[in-house]
Amino acid sequence: MVYIPTFTPEELRAKDAAEQLMDAALEASGGASNFTFGQVQAKTPGLTQRVWRALINAYEEAGYHVKVQGSIVHDYEIVWLRYTPRVQKR
Repeated sequence: MVYIPTFTPEELRAKDAAEQLMDAALEASGGASNFTFGQVQAKTPGLTQRVWRALINAYEEAGYHVKVQGSIVHDYEIVWLRYTPRVQKR
């Protein structure tokens, strides 16, 4: 069974805004970028640690390689996102 977190309306708005911000940065950087929780949170009020973690999980499921450094508790988690296409098995 997969756990699907429920978010408040404010968290959902923050999640959507953060995702747009991260997608734009990925596109501008040619498929690889990095972020800190604090930077993204500052630009998307309402972003919580659990929404940030859900975003990271969603990017991993979409085929991005996600590298996490630091601790989200201290608001300096650095996230590198690099798209790595999944190999299709025939």
